[in-house]
Amino acid sequence: MIAVVAAIPQLQADTASFYKCQLDDKVVFSQQPCPTNFEEHRLDYKYGVTTVTDNQQGQNLLQQLLDNQTLTQEEFVKRVDQEIFRLQQRSSDLELIRNSELQKLDRQRFWKQESETSAEYQQQLQRLNRYYDEQLQQNNSKLELLRQHKQAALAQH
Repeated sequence: MIAVVAAIPQLQADTASFYKCQLDDKVVFSQQPCPTNFEEHRLDYKYGVTTVTDNQQGQNLLQQLLDNQTLTQEEFVKRVDQEIFRLQQRSSDLELIRNSELQKLDRQRFWKQESETSAEYQQQLQRLNRYYDEQLQQNNSKLELLRQHKQAALAQH
């Protein structure tokens, strides 16, 4: 019974959640959910794995921006530039998190005294890379769409 109680703080130390709150080019990290006007990314860390989750509001920002017909061309281009900057930052964040996860995976492999060619390690490596490749591909698709809309808006001027 004492061993179970003693293990609880260790389990809690292996689990953490925090929020990356972004408004334009300002970023704040918090243990509390973001204010409503901020874009929110929840970062969960559990058992050595970090998971990034965008909230629904953040996912709909791109579509809201492109659907908005009431903005002037100047304001539209300004907001598109801000969204491009945010998505470029997200790509950088994803690469940083991927590299961190790869290092953790490699440390685990080292301490288990597994070979780099072991089937389990290779499966974990492929799964991790596939996940981040998909995230980056989605992000890059949004970036390309925004760049096309920006060029179209500037061509109308």
